[in-house]
Amino acid sequence: MEEEFHTQPLKLPNISMLISFSIVLLISLSMSGALYTWLAVVSAALVIYCIIQLNTKYKLMVGNERLVWTTSRFGKNLSTRKAAAPDIKAVTFKRFSFYRIVRIHLKQGFRWKLVKSKPDKLDESLQRFAEKHSIEVLDENQ
Repeated sequence: MEEEFHTQPLKLPNISMLISFSIVLLISLSMSGALYTWLAVVSAALVIYCIIQLNTKYKLMVGNERLVWTTSRFGKNLSTRKAAAPDIKAVTFKRFSFYRIVRIHLKQGFRWKLVKSKPDKLDESLQRFAEKHSIEVLDENQ
């Protein structure tokens, strides 16, 4: 049985940042001068960055024998990372403010850092997966 979770990385721009950069862009476009031109270029780049990041989706599939993390942007899959149970060294849980951060440490490669899952049962599902496959589970809040 595979469970599907939609997650986000810890650092992600939000709608308020997009609105702020858009306002700065509009103000700088209405002014004249070299400084305002540079401000408009930087603001436009930040607006584009926010739009791209807000349309980036992360999905974690917890299967019986492996984990699959998919990154998609504007509906197209950019990357898919797979980790079988023997490839996982440890799973770390940490409470940060009102977020629950989950880090999956692989034996080879970069760790996966996940925050804000929907539905909220990601930590329970990964805990069961780790116990089933004898993977080390760490809780950094204890």
